Amino acid sequence: MKKPLFYKIVVFIFIGTLVVQLLLNTYTKFLKPQGSILDQYATNVEALASKDLPLEQLARDYDKTQKELQNFEKYEDSLRRIDKYPYDRVATLTAQRTILAEAIRDREEATVQPRKMVFYWAAGVLLVVIGIFSYRKLSQWIGVTLCILGFALAIWWASPAPRLLMNNHITTQQQDTLLTLEIIFSLLTLIFCIVAWVRFERAQQKTEAVVV
Repeated sequence: MKKPLFYKIVVFIFIGTLVVQLLLNTYTKFLKPQGSILDQYATNVEALASKDLPLEQLARDYDKTQKELQNFEKYEDSLRRIDKYPYDRVATLTAQRTILAEAIRDREEATVQPRKMVFYWAAGVLLVVIGIFSYRKLSQWIGVTLCILGFALAIWWASPAPRLLMNNHITTQQQDTLLTLEIIFSLLTLIFCIVAWVRFERAQQKTEAVVV
């Protein structure tokens, strides 16, 4: 099978993406300044979802806020009739509930993200291995296709959602874990991609030499 230029372009895109991803995450983990001067101006509502607070505390605060809101909603009609409905307090509680709910979802997502990264990255590598086997033993086209899919899957899942990495709701430890995994997976995928391509080139050269 003659290698179309398309395959080389795909490999160069993969390698370029991994190099940029690796450099960006290395900078973010080791060199990027943490925090901002503006953090000291965070509102009381924003401070409720601080990354320094444990998830259990966020859950308790959410439950407290939700119950207080439900209490106001229960007596809303009565309070409105006597013009005692606390509009400002309800608006503040609603904002608190929204921020706390978002923070809890982000914390939970950041908790399961490492497992998802490991699973799908390993699945991508497995596809590449199957692709290499298929290229040698079954069909070259199927093998190349599986390799491309496998590398694409590995590259995609070696990178957690940027929204999580830049998120002020997840803990510093969670951010550090995600960045560490991303750097490791990006480096391993880059090495694997280069090695696989070099072996593929050599195998192709041997095949062409035999044909000639």
